[in-house]
Amino acid sequence: MKILNDNWLIFDDETSLSKALAQEILNIAKKSISEKDCFSIVLTGGQSVFNLYKILSKADSNWDKWHIYIGDERFLPAGHKDRNDQTINEIWLDNSPIPKNNIHFIKAELGLLEARLEYENTLKKIDKFDVVLLSMGEDGHIASLFPNHVYPEEQMVIVEQGSPKPPKERISMSCQ
Repeated sequence: MKILNDNWLIFDDETSLSKALAQEILNIAKKSISEKDCFSIVLTGGQSVFNLYKILSKADSNWDKWHIYIGDERFLPAGHKDRNDQTINEIWLDNSPIPKNNIHFIKAELGLLEARLEYENTLKKIDKFDVVLLSMGEDGHIASLFPNHVYPEEQMVIVEQGSPKPPKERISMSCQ
């Protein structure tokens, strides 16, 4: 790892980045649990975080204090191989000691509007997140928010119905 300008970290490869990020997340979790008796994290989809989730799946933490959220979801049936929650569950959460009622994912299978409203109600209960993971798609999108698209500013959760990549419909936390 190299450090540039006091705040840029450059890693030699994805494995070393994933290990360092996992350790940082575990440290923040430990501190948050100590200070407020819980830890909240927003997960991201995409392949770039698979190694991170695999490392976390083997780590030690006070898992019953973790609350897991997701930044976005594709509008696909529950269990579909291209859903973010499906991949995250397979890699990490299905075999995790994190209580299932502490996993707060977008329920796209409810329908776009119902899922948006349900997740917005879930997020209203949160003051702030301890960690938010974001990744960027090759086209510059972040959490199903695409460049040059306009989204309602007053909504905590938005619906994307014109994604330039499949599937066209997605649900995402907004930038608020």
